[in-house]
Amino acid sequence: MIYLPDPQYNPNFVKDKELTTKTSLQKGITIGKFLKNTGSNFDFDNKTYSDRLKIARNLYLQGEFMRVADKYGQFKMVVSEGLYQPADRERPSGINDYRQTGKAIVYELYDEYGNLATESTFDVVNYLRTSSRYDKLILAYDTFTGTKLHASIVAVMPTVSSSWSVNFSYNLETQFNNKVQSTNELVEIRV
Repeated sequence: MIYLPDPQYNPNFVKDKELTTKTSLQKGITIGKFLKNTGSNFDFDNKTYSDRLKIARNLYLQGEFMRVADKYGQFKMVVSEGLYQPADRERPSGINDYRQTGKAIVYELYDEYGNLATESTFDVVNYLRTSSRYDKLILAYDTFTGTKLHASIVAVMPTVSSSWSVNFSYNLETQFNNKVQSTNELVEIRV
C-alpha cells in the first residue's frame, strides 16, 4: 500500500542540512525524542543524508504510533530504548538490529504521577493493537530488575521506501523474560 504522510512532517521534503535531531515527525515529536535512553552514542546528525532520510521515514511511523497512544488518555508512552548504535565489532540482531534504523523502538508507559504503569500496559497495548499501524507489536514483560514485574511495548515498523510503499503485517507477540509466551495474540502476565 502507498502510505500518505502528512506533508508538513514528510522527511522526504526536508533538505540535507535541515534533516537533524530537531526535525519534527509529528506535532511535538522530533527525531531527538528517539535518541533518549538509547544506551548508546547514536550520532544521527553525522550520518549520511540517505541514512538520515531512511531513519526519519521509519521514525515517522513511530511518531504516529506515539500520537495514537497519546489519544488513549491518562498515560504517557515514553521511549525507553531508542535508536541504537552498536559497539565496535558488535553485530546486533533482532530488535537491536531494527533499532539502528528506527524500525523498532521500545517504550514504557507512565501514569500521571510519573510512575511506571506496568499494570495498565496490557490495556494500552490492546488499544494500540486495533488503533495503530505496525508490522509487529510486542508486549514484553520481565523481572530482570528484581521480583517486581516490568512491562515494555516494542513497536516494529515495516521499512518505509522513498515512495512510502509499506506493508503492515499486524503481528502480535507477548514475551516474558525474553521468551515468547504467545504469538498472534496478547496475553496479560502477572506475578
